[in-house]
Amino acid sequence: MIKHTFINRATEDVLKARQFFTHIGFEINEQFSDESGFCVVVNETTFLMVMNKEKFKGFTHADLPNSDKATQMILTFQLESMQEVDDFICKVLEAHGTEFGEAHDDDFMYYRSFKDLDGHHFEVFYFKR
Repeated sequence: MIKHTFINRATEDVLKARQFFTHIGFEINEQFSDESGFCVVVNETTFLMVMNKEKFKGFTHADLPNSDKATQMILTFQLESMQEVDDFICKVLEAHGTEFGEAHDDDFMYYRSFKDLDGHHFEVFYFKR
């Protein structure tokens, strides 16, 4: 059984990325952070490890894709209301992230997409049912 999930990704600028994630409301676990990267606490069992490209390349032999031209994955967070989704996107925009597309209000789900400072694709949603 999986106990914790760690999602690893690269960044161009560790300091700016850290400021972005703290501005939009995430806590940083200092135990797993240093000048080469930091640990975003998503929830009790999920963590986003953001590190400079040199450190990230130590985990893979593959080239890093250009996030302006390719999407490897979409990281999606479930929130507790439509208002939380909208508030979250406001924080993203204040932190210089960009909204990707328009808000979607389906019968069963409300969601919005954004890209962080490095162009990584995220979504936040509220499940209506």
